[in-house]
Amino acid sequence: MDISGSQDPFGLSRKRADQFLTNLYGSFLIAEAMEKHEKLKDEFLEAFLDQDSELMKRKQSQIAECDASIEITGILLGIANELDS
Repeated sequence: MDISGSQDPFGLSRKRADQFLTNLYGSFLIAEAMEKHEKLKDEFLEAFLDQDSELMKRKQSQIAECDASIEITGILLGIANELDS
């Protein structure tokens, strides 16, 4: 029995709740990555002021990882929303 089909009176509500929860969790992941990104930028600036080139390279790499994480999460949210449409 397909509970998400037209026979289920709550199917549309369930679908919308799933979309909402997916978007909520995706927003949480992006917010966490953005907070980490800001922290890493501050640490990079500290390394720059200390002229610690090795630490600067590590922080740049970690910042790039955060950027990629944000981008991938955005793409996955877009795909999830397209699939639910």
